[in-house]
Amino acid sequence: MTVRATFFDTPQRTSPDLLDEQVTHVHAAPMVVAMLEGVASPAALLNADREIIAANTRLARLTGAGRAQLAGRRIGEVLGCVHALEQPHGCGTTESCALCGAAQALREARVRQAPVERTCRIRREDGSFGEAAFSADINCAPLDVEGVRTIMVVLRDTSDADRRRVLERMFFHDALNAAGGLQGLLEAWPDLSPEEAISLAPMASRLASNLVEQLQAQRDLVAAEAGTLAVNRVPVRPAPLLDELRQLYAQHEVGEGKTVVAQVLPGAPTVMTDPVLLRRVLGNLVKNALEASASGEQVTVRHSCDGPRATFTVHNPAVMPQAARLQVFQRGYSTRGVGRGLGTYGARLMTERYLGGTLRFGSNAETGTVFALELPLEP
Repeated sequence: MTVRATFFDTPQRTSPDLLDEQVTHVHAAPMVVAMLEGVASPAALLNADREIIAANTRLARLTGAGRAQLAGRRIGEVLGCVHALEQPHGCGTTESCALCGAAQALREARVRQAPVERTCRIRREDGSFGEAAFSADINCAPLDVEGVRTIMVVLRDTSDADRRRVLERMFFHDALNAAGGLQGLLEAWPDLSPEEAISLAPMASRLASNLVEQLQAQRDLVAAEAGTLAVNRVPVRPAPLLDELRQLYAQHEVGEGKTVVAQVLPGAPTVMTDPVLLRRVLGNLVKNALEASASGEQVTVRHSCDGPRATFTVHNPAVMPQAARLQVFQRGYSTRGVGRGLGTYGARLMTERYLGGTLRFGSNAETGTVFALELPLEP
């Protein structure tokens, strides 16, 4: 079987001897080193193979490595991008790199020999959760350092601003929709006949529940990212939990014209977990599955046990586009529009950092899309 060398940019790496020569050459130009240190953001000089040959203190601080340790590595590699080492030749050569703003900017700046600016979002390896979201504006500009062609890269960290922007767009959009619908119904309520009031009471209850759901979800997500989310593990019976979700989303607006089926094997053991967080994660996945499904289609949420672990799966028949599959857990990405997309990111964050489990997915024409949440039966 032939191994593909790259899915995006050039795969070759600089030989160690040539790399040493480039590093020595650049550091022999004191103005260049002073220029890097004078940049108020993480910055580096890259060679023709996108490898770092000089970096400032701010980049070393961001990556947690000494400046000497950065030499010969690529931007995604030093930032801890979860995709950087998926291919033998590293950052810039994976499937995900084609969608990465940093990889796009580097290639375009090299090819055009002109400055390029892009926005990039990176999933980084980080501590107990395993991953953290990093957003930045990246500026790439060709620079000739006494005969050596380099690209100067400057990163402006926008993680906090990006997080707030996504939170605001998603939260206020969904919460205001629910609140606006409830407000309109309540304003008309005094003029309703008793029969009309009775028929519209379930709608009012549903709108109020949706609003509370949005408030609680955003509160929990903010606490989860801050590391302050409380976890209360108790024995949870899978059957009542999944049936509750089935009933909830059978009446939810996203479930209109669609069917939600819950399947639990008889005698399934209890799971020691936080029922509120587990319900939040599974509910999010069910809602996403319903949004991706067409009228008349079925979403199935299933529980099974395999040894010491319990597995919850959420299935829908739709197939994700390739771009969605590569970015599904990226904070800020959504197939539903700009600024949405804390759903699967938040679900994975809560699952892996707080519930001690794993969340993975698969999507193809034969099976549709399946999200699988695995939890230990014991804490």
